[in-house]
Amino acid sequence: MNAGTIITAAFIALGFVSWVIVGSYSKASAGWVGTIVMGFTAIVVALLSGKQLMSGQLPGMKAITYLVIAGVINGIAVYLYSLKATSPLIPTGVFVVIVSVLMAVFAPCVDWILNSKILSLQQGVGVCFAVLSIYLLAK
Repeated sequence: MNAGTIITAAFIALGFVSWVIVGSYSKASAGWVGTIVMGFTAIVVALLSGKQLMSGQLPGMKAITYLVIAGVINGIAVYLYSLKATSPLIPTGVFVVIVSVLMAVFAPCVDWILNSKILSLQQGVGVCFAVLSIYLLAK
């Protein structure tokens, strides 16, 4: 990967982890945090994707069905993420790190199931270390 891709990934990671910590800091309820952040997320994505959305090429019904299912799952996940992150009983930073590391564990698994992408030995070792880090963080 080139430097530009890594910098973009760093910005994305910062955006993904920051909103939930800012949401916790705001002291707003989980419902408001998730709804406001995801609502404005949808608006920004639509504005930035305007040319693609206006190209006239709609995805097929199969793609739409998959994306709707993914959206429902993501909506439930965002609600639960907001709920846990705004709880005063849960350390927000550690929770966000555990979620982020679990994303690193689940991503190659889902990619394997859907796209038949098999992990290399080094990637498999990385997943094992990620699982170990979750265990250590939860202590």
